[in-house]
Amino acid sequence: MQEALIAVVGFSSTIIGMLGGAIYWISRRFVALEYGLNEMSGRVAGAIEGLKNAVLAIRTSLVEYLGLKGPVEESEVRYLISQAMRIVSMVKVNPLTEGEFHS
Repeated sequence: MQEALIAVVGFSSTIIGMLGGAIYWISRRFVALEYGLNEMSGRVAGAIEGLKNAVLAIRTSLVEYLGLKGPVEESEVRYLISQAMRIVSMVKVNPLTEGEFHS
């Protein structure tokens, strides 16, 4: 009877140890995955911000050029540039809050 109890306790402690090691390993993998996703998110956000700036620069240059050549008046140039800036500023990289993102 005592030998069976020792065998069960020994076997159980081995299983518990293996489970603890596996859980620790998996949790470290999730931390590494989350770090990688956060890093990638930052790079994507930077790329989108750069694209927004490029689009705004192209639109502004085109409107200013039209203002120089005459088909568009100075007041229209100011209006069109302000509208382009307003529209581009509305673009958000991630409209989710931090809490919504992690839930």
